[in-house]
Amino acid sequence: MKSFHCISFNHKNIGIDLIGDFHISIDNQPGRLGRLKDLEVSEFLFLSTCNRVELWLRAEKEMTSELLFEILTEIYPSFSPFQLNNAVEKAWVFSHLEGVNHAFRVASSLESLVIGEREILSQFRDAYHFCRDLGFTGDFIRILYKKTVELAKQVYTETDIATRPVSVVNLAFRQLREFNPSLTSQIVFVGSGKTNQAMAKKMVKVGYSDFTIYNRTLINAKKMQEGFGGEALDLEKLSEHNKPADIVVTCTGSEGHIIDKTILDSLLKKEPQNSNKITVVDLAVPGDVSKDIQSDPRIQYIAIENLKDIAARNLEARRGELEKCELIISQGLVDFESLHKVRQVELVMRKVPIQVKEIRKRATEIVYAKEIAQLDSNSRETLEKVLSFVEKKYMSTPMLLAKEILLQDESK
Repeated sequence: MKSFHCISFNHKNIGIDLIGDFHISIDNQPGRLGRLKDLEVSEFLFLSTCNRVELWLRAEKEMTSELLFEILTEIYPSFSPFQLNNAVEKAWVFSHLEGVNHAFRVASSLESLVIGEREILSQFRDAYHFCRDLGFTGDFIRILYKKTVELAKQVYTETDIATRPVSVVNLAFRQLREFNPSLTSQIVFVGSGKTNQAMAKKMVKVGYSDFTIYNRTLINAKKMQEGFGGEALDLEKLSEHNKPADIVVTCTGSEGHIIDKTILDSLLKKEPQNSNKITVVDLAVPGDVSKDIQSDPRIQYIAIENLKDIAARNLEARRGELEKCELIISQGLVDFESLHKVRQVELVMRKVPIQVKEIRKRATEIVYAKEIAQLDSNSRETLEKVLSFVEKKYMSTPMLLAKEILLQDESK
């Protein structure tokens, strides 16, 4: 556990407006994260959400500023020296058991912009499975993942932290409704991932139905179309959009902007039916909307940064449950320490079966080979049974004794 570190860039230490700089698209993660193996990082997990980017890793070296600079240089090759030094200065680093505590808090939403939102657990699961399938995670993060999911579920079920759950999508939808858009509004979705589908679900529920869905992969746009209706189109055709758009909801995994002045002009070829403005809901990290048009007088712009005041009120309403959550996490840390110690014993004891088999082989094939050769078949069969019995007991007994010693030490 001494070699475990969590590097965190989040809405508190970097700010939501800069989180996008640390996002790495799914397509680029295999190549850029794979470079960490050159720095003697044995295993790692990368988590990117709308309000945080996290890198959890195991490295035999201590997490110094120099090592952090090397890590960031590898995974953010386009960063300037100024950006790298600023990132090193602003990063939150949690090491050893504090790293485990941080992982528990993140997956339980206690570090989220919106306390009590469950989406972070789903995002954590997806991140783990993605990194595991690429061979980036190992034994420690596997065990941490299982315990973190178990503990997060306990927080959500045994406290009221997630009662009447509020998510970024909920907050954005709430703000959108404050503009009183007509139910006949023509709505453009840019991206067909989970976030946009969650927004579409809310819209359908209150009566919206006129959807146009653009996505880089057309088959995924059509899947969203099957669930919510409307028209599915390739993202490349967004610049050719020729219907009046009243609302645009955008959330892609792009590292660059999707909606610039050219696209905005295309969406406004015809004046929106409800006003002289178009409402743009940008839930992407980094933002899909170019900064130079976010203040364009022709749009009403809703972004994650605009939701902080609502999120703060949400935190205040749930503050009474935080103490219960902290107690669950504290006990979880105690349990994880025990689990980790037992696992270390198991890893060390893996060598025992191999060593026992080697001893048995040497005894039967070299040391006592002549004597065994002189035995009759029944005697040799009995000897084989005795040796097999002793071998099994010799392999299991030390493990049980080691676990008992660990438990006794912890109870003192």
